[in-house]
Amino acid sequence: MTEFVALDTFMGTFGIHASSIGVFRIYLPNDLQYNKRETPFANQSNLLKQALEELKQYFNGQRQTFNIALDLDLPPFYQKTLMEVSKIPFGTTVSYRDIAVRAGNPKAVRAAGNANAKNPVPIIIPCHRVLSSDGTLGGYGGGYGGGRSRYGGYGSSYGGYGGGSYNSGSNQSNTADTRESHGQVIITKQ
Repeated sequence: MTEFVALDTFMGTFGIHASSIGVFRIYLPNDLQYNKRETPFANQSNLLKQALEELKQYFNGQRQTFNIALDLDLPPFYQKTLMEVSKIPFGTTVSYRDIAVRAGNPKAVRAAGNANAKNPVPIIIPCHRVLSSDGTLGGYGGGYGGGRSRYGGYGSSYGGYGGGSYNSGSNQSNTADTRESHGQVIITKQ
């Protein structure tokens, strides 16, 4: 059984799709299909309610990390890549090259970029915090360049967001364990 709920934010309506295992899809405002039937509040699982509440807190500037179980069916390298992306602290950015190195394959920069582009749970796994190696914005599923200013707030004026700069090196502060410093992201399918 799957559940769906829409979340209205100052940036538009996002969608949250979850299974009994975890969240498997976050729809951005530009790709939300409005023909999805929302799960009535009385029938929503605690998992879906938790995801909805944590995302509300994030968009209100009250949360910077997530503790949501995920149900992602991805190839192994994509899983490794997105796990590394999930460790990027709020307010900072890294390059696709940094992510490829951290995922165990320094030559797989394009593959890391493809994994990032196919991230099914943006915001929860902050793909908007990854830049090209020269520090420029790449394409972004939320609209070209829209991810950094709208979803992560790097350099934006939205309350609760801001700060951070491009980091081209492997900085230990960016590799902290997800469970301790940056919330818990659990990828359940292999």
